Amino acid sequence: MGNEYSIHILNGEIVNMATNLPFSEGVIGLQSETAEIYYRNIEIKEFDEVVPMEKFLKK
Repeated sequence: MGNEYSIHILNGEIVNMATNLPFSEGVIGLQSETAEIYYRNIEIKEFDEVVPMEKFLKK
């Protein structure tokens, strides 16, 4: 959500959250630690307006 917050979800579970981000746009990097890794089915959703964080935190 721009520079307001970011939520990372893996297999339907929240694995990371960040708030008060210093940047609202930029490059997305994927990394691997000391081993070859393959990614598949990566989805990035862009929203036209800011959605309240609470909507993503409710199950």
